[in-house]
Amino acid sequence: MALNEFWRNVRVAWGDSGLTTMTGAETGQARNVSLDLWATPGAVAGYDDTDFDFLGGIERRRMRERVNKFRALASGIRPDQPLSPKQRKIGFQLLQEIVKILDFSKYADPEAFAAGKRIEHLVSGRMPPWVRELRFESGRDVNGDPALWIWVIADGQALQPQILRKNTAGLRQILQEAVGPEYWPYIRFRSAEEQASLTGGER
Repeated sequence: MALNEFWRNVRVAWGDSGLTTMTGAETGQARNVSLDLWATPGAVAGYDDTDFDFLGGIERRRMRERVNKFRALASGIRPDQPLSPKQRKIGFQLLQEIVKILDFSKYADPEAFAAGKRIEHLVSGRMPPWVRELRFESGRDVNGDPALWIWVIADGQALQPQILRKNTAGLRQILQEAVGPEYWPYIRFRSAEEQASLTGGER
């Protein structure tokens, strides 16, 4: 599956480059950091627009445009010369926008990304106001069957023991119907405060 290759290459490029720690101010100044390890067409190798039919039209077009621009930029970089400040700034912005769509913190793997996007489309407008976001991870359960773990990140007040069952029963049904027969759904609830403590305050 080309999506797996693309996902892996972008994730490696994003992590290995150290760009995840670059602040907005540093980006604007085009800090003198070597980006050669990721500023190659290989950072987006495996990209195929047809793999993204589960994205909405706007998001799919944005991904296609950013990948094409990144490829064009990287193809023009000579390996025997340092990146210019302009190349650094533009390259970072393009890769950052690609990563924003893939959202590694929300979708744990490529399969979860595809399934999660489809589910979010199906449940759009049906989530109660106390739901902050959904997070997804795919894998095999103890029986070896395809499974999808969905973490519902919610306001803490909505998860109080005395109202938990009432609040979550209907939501479970909505999510289970959206998952469909392809996966066995495991739906977990976590407060926004607990999520923040697990991620150090990051998304």
